[in-house]
Amino acid sequence: AEVQQWRSRYESEGLARSEELEEAKRKLAAKLTEAEEQVEAA
Repeated sequence: AEVQQWRSRYESEGLARSEELEEAKRKLAAKLTEAEEQVEAA
């Protein structure tokens, strides 16, 4: 029973962590696009 608790805790934390990473990747991609547009406009 204890193993099950640990497993579900790790899975939910891992899921939250991967969502954070996806969010960070989206933000970086948006910044990159913005920077490319500025370079093209210059």
